[in-house]
Amino acid sequence: MAMTGGLKRAVEQLRDVEAAASGLFMVESIKEPSKPGEWLTVVIDLSCAELSRVGGGLPLHSREQIVILIPSNFPFDAPSTFVMHDRFAGFPHVQWKRSLCLYQAPTTEWNPSDGMFGFLDRLYYWLQQGALGQLDPIGAPLHPPVAYLADGPVRTVIPRVDTPPIADVPWFGTAHLRVVSDVRVDLVGWSPFLDSTTPPSVAAVVLLPEPFPYEFPSSVGDLIEALANRGVSRERLFLTLQWAVIHNDKNAPLYVVLGTPMRGTRGGDLRQHLTSWYIDPVFAWGLKVAFDKHDEDEQTRAYGEKIEKILLDWASVAKVAWCATREDRPEIVTRRDRGSPLAWFSGRTVAIWGCGALGGHVAEHLTRAGAKKLILRDNGVVTPGILVRQPFDDADIGRAKAFALRDRLHRIRPDLEVEVHIGCILDEPLGSTDSVSGADLVIDATASTPVMHFLELCRWKVSGSVAPVVSMAIAHNADRGMVTLAHSTHTGGTLDVCRRLKLESCERADLAGFFDEFWPVVPRPFFQPEPGCSDATFNGSSADVGGLAALMLNRAAADLSSSFDHRTATAHFVAQPHTLANGECSSASFAWKADHLSLDIHAGYQIRISPPAWANMRSWIVKSKDTVGPKAETGGLLFGERDDATSVIWVSEVSGPPADSTASAEEFVCGIDGTAELNKEKRERTRGSVQYLGMWHTHPDSYPLPSPIDWHGMQRLVAEAGGASRSLMLIIGCPHGMPMLGTYVFRAQDFHASHGSIIIRPCVIHAASWNE
Repeated sequence: MAMTGGLKRAVEQLRDVEAAASGLFMVESIKEPSKPGEWLTVVIDLSCAELSRVGGGLPLHSREQIVILIPSNFPFDAPSTFVMHDRFAGFPHVQWKRSLCLYQAPTTEWNPSDGMFGFLDRLYYWLQQGALGQLDPIGAPLHPPVAYLADGPVRTVIPRVDTPPIADVPWFGTAHLRVVSDVRVDLVGWSPFLDSTTPPSVAAVVLLPEPFPYEFPSSVGDLIEALANRGVSRERLFLTLQWAVIHNDKNAPLYVVLGTPMRGTRGGDLRQHLTSWYIDPVFAWGLKVAFDKHDEDEQTRAYGEKIEKILLDWASVAKVAWCATREDRPEIVTRRDRGSPLAWFSGRTVAIWGCGALGGHVAEHLTRAGAKKLILRDNGVVTPGILVRQPFDDADIGRAKAFALRDRLHRIRPDLEVEVHIGCILDEPLGSTDSVSGADLVIDATASTPVMHFLELCRWKVSGSVAPVVSMAIAHNADRGMVTLAHSTHTGGTLDVCRRLKLESCERADLAGFFDEFWPVVPRPFFQPEPGCSDATFNGSSADVGGLAALMLNRAAADLSSSFDHRTATAHFVAQPHTLANGECSSASFAWKADHLSLDIHAGYQIRISPPAWANMRSWIVKSKDTVGPKAETGGLLFGERDDATSVIWVSEVSGPPADSTASAEEFVCGIDGTAELNKEKRERTRGSVQYLGMWHTHPDSYPLPSPIDWHGMQRLVAEAGGASRSLMLIIGCPHGMPMLGTYVFRAQDFHASHGSIIIRPCVIHAASWNE
């Protein structure tokens, strides 16, 4: 069978709902996939008898059989639903007579953390609204095929690479040409004279160890004489030109590059000043034929000598066709962005996920900043509406965004390496062994909740090093932005850092505008410029998006190039000042240290304990030693957040023992006085990101392993919380004076597997330190 971990969890969640539904919800059948990639098929029987109905609403029966198809990478892709009849045909949100469209914008509305619980809630709500005749009609998107744009060939010479080192004698050879057009070539490499690896399409090169006059010769004859005065004979010059010509096409012109040491500062090392001479294709052909004067055949040799005489006669009267040389050699040019934050990207490989409003602008900034390679990932296409603010042209409409962006970037920098992927980001790179394809940095500009969650899971489960991840998000009216950075050493990814930022925001009144924007109490209505089953977006102009993208990218780049004294994650709020009311904060910056980590291999969760929570537990332990004695156990309550999609539990806040707790050397019994009020305060203050998780306590002289008393206490706690709940127990042991940590996630089924008084459960305990 090909049951993934996500599919197994989906079945668990369905069974949990069935157990608590008292017959109102039943799982009738489960068909497991027979090979990897196939979907899990579940048939459910759902009571609809209690739903209110109106005329013209969905013709529901008292019970409905519904088929749920669950994808193999659940919960990161939402399940699909259909019915086995056509009673719903013709109703809104019903496609192909039987398929129920539960989500208007799946990548925005589907939250992997909700799992099958959230999916069933949505299904029930859909049926409820359908029975009341309150479903809205939507259409289905079309995906045009991908097309490609061609690069066309433009008398300007642009040296792109530094010249070879010059000794005390002239250097002869060729320059490799990239022909951009009939009036422009780029110099992209060098080969010495008679080098067998000389490529096709080259210019002849003479680099001198001594300078030319400041006024270069204007005639070919004077140029030949000036070169002869500097050790370059006419014969050697012609051989160099002929060596280049024989590597070019028959009808190609010849470029001749002359270098003189006339660049640099007085008193310093001089570098080659390059000038270029254009020779018409007819005379370039003559140089090639004149080479026949060395042929063994007398007639051929005579013909070559005749052509050479014609060339010499031409040279005595011809003018030099100098070209405009526009320098771009690193040894000559000082970059205009020298010292800017974006200098960090020079020479690096960056993966950009999402090539739209944010990702497109970011990719262009990185291209201009000198990135070595960009890995573009986007499965969208260019449509007319997005030209308002995304970096595409009318000619790009209908093309894949990633390919259209690649071509735009190549028009800016032809030497840029660009790798394009147009598949689903959840399949690649996250689903692959190499999650970032060798990138030095990942920039997530997708604004996709599933991508953020999947990245969080992959980040802590992947073996080996991971790349830093930058994520960007923009407000619904493009007046504010949020950028996060998780370094490679951080204990989480984007989801983790966004959660930290949310918790910081809820504590500061001056950040209320950002808090309400990015974590509103009531979700805002979706803005869909082209109505249908398409992703929701924001309202804003090209200037809005471009400005915020640049601000956020600069912030991230500055963090990447800075040292933060063991801080492993950063985040910033930015805003357009003209959009703010008086007294509102226009920006804010944050940096955090990594969490303390623990693993419950039995339940499959990673537990992340914030440094403040860890320090607070230590304070309660010290207080207990001072007031009760060093042998007495102590403990309290844990508050934070559990995310089943990522298998992560965050412990953000802790309390000491409630007033009705009892503590002794044998046991700690955690009380409940004030617990409900404390949980309510934290949940409301953080808008759901901090709430009751479980309990913590100490084993002062033993290992942090659950005792029978601990086991029965958790069994009682889980039973009181309900069958679908999970509770966390955190134990701090101190055998031999060394602090150690153990964490244990319990669900009701754990207690069914016990063998009498014997508990069989794999455990991991961690050496701990009281230092943050």
